[in-house]
Amino acid sequence: MRNTYLSIDADSSPPAIRGDADEITAATEVRLRMQARFKPKNKDEKAEKVRAKISRKDLEEEVGRRLDDDEVKKLKKARREGNFHEAMLDVKVKGKHDKFA
Repeated sequence: MRNTYLSIDADSSPPAIRGDADEITAATEVRLRMQARFKPKNKDEKAEKVRAKISRKDLEEEVGRRLDDDEVKKLKKARREGNFHEAMLDVKVKGKHDKFA
């Protein structure tokens, strides 16, 4: 509030906590440790994990044909990395029959 830091005066007995330090020193640094189960979780990470998951059935419906295992793996990886639509186009083009190509 007043551009000051909390500090601990360890020389006194008992150690005193003060709120008038002007600069960052070893007495003003605080390390907060907690168990992992109490650590706050980002909701963005959860949404990203849900978005990254897609079933083989959904992929086959989007492509319009049965997919090989390596194609499914490639599409799932592309979805996680963010280039899903480009990979989907590659798979769709590979599945097209063109006797003149």
